Amino acid sequence: MLFFSEAGTSYKEVPGEHSLVIHISGCPNACENCFSPWLQNGEGDVLKDIFQKLLYLYHAVTCVCFLGEGDEGNRVEFADMCTHLRTLGIKFWKKKWRAKLIRTKVI
Repeated sequence: MLFFSEAGTSYKEVPGEHSLVIHISGCPNACENCFSPWLQNGEGDVLKDIFQKLLYLYHAVTCVCFLGEGDEGNRVEFADMCTHLRTLGIKFWKKKWRAKLIRTKVI
């Protein structure tokens, strides 16, 4: 289950996009000099329960940006959310598991 600690909008996370930024909590990596150490605790709300409400509330966004690692066991849940975004024609960006970057643009 994916948890998130906060969500909001930004024009800075993904250049040229009005992004809904969702901070995923529960990162198991505990990296030295972590930029977002509050995301390591796994606390927050269940993202699946509120994902549709966030998309409705922030209906003007052109991209959803997922920040934070989450637990590796949640890849299927994350993939389901990305598939849903793809059907809506909304772009998404995710910091890939193990701190490598992946950018996915949906047209």
